Amino acid sequence: LATIDSQKDMWKRSVVDRIRTTITRLDPVFRAHVLFNTTESSLEMAFASSGDELFVDNLKTAVSSMEKKSGLTAEIRNIFGGLWKSEPTYIIEDDAGLKFFKPEDFDLKASLKQYRTQKPVGAQSIIQYTNVVRQKPTLMVAEDLKKGFDKVALTDQVEGYPFVEAYETIGDGDIHIAIWDTAMILFVWDGRVQVDVNIFCADRTIMAALQAEVEQALPELEIKLRDFHPRGYGQVVNFAEDLVDMAEPHWA
Repeated sequence: LATIDSQKDMWKRSVVDRIRTTITRLDPVFRAHVLFNTTESSLEMAFASSGDELFVDNLKTAVSSMEKKSGLTAEIRNIFGGLWKSEPTYIIEDDAGLKFFKPEDFDLKASLKQYRTQKPVGAQSIIQYTNVVRQKPTLMVAEDLKKGFDKVALTDQVEGYPFVEAYETIGDGDIHIAIWDTAMILFVWDGRVQVDVNIFCADRTIMAALQAEVEQALPELEIKLRDFHPRGYGQVVNFAEDLVDMAEPHWA
């Protein structure tokens, strides 16, 4: 605690503040300045406190009491705190936490039933193309997109002749679709910078060949995103080839 009555006493403020910035730096530590005013003069009191988590409440109570006893008008000018303490990490010893759990420790009936009853019938690839190739924008026009799609629709990778349809009056872009008995290709263009290609095929080898033909048919576009999923029924999560190699999961 220090009183500051004039300019020559300002060094006391620095000394009090040094307690907060040098000696005790971590919370709870506080430095506060309080002015006691009369109609003709004022007196400053500098407070420093360490270890009192209720310092602010206690300071307000003390200043109020001083006002009543002295008849002066008190004003709390500022309060400065210390540095935040890092939260301690508590380590609780727990014998159960050291136990290793094996698959047989869990009820796997529902998961095993889902694995056994899933029926994958093919694969789906969703590819997002953009008109930025090697960081340079390219021109995309409806005619080029249609030529590229028609080239893919004439593929000899899939047996039979596809049902082909185009929708060129939907929004600003186009939709082109080709459907075979065992495959499907869908082009969706937003009319500006992006083409989404959706491919489904019952055979993953043919799927890979179709993806290669799509890339050749769209040389002015670059792949931005690609997702590849098994498709079927029974909450399918595996490809058919995976189930042939592993009739039962390793965790069963």
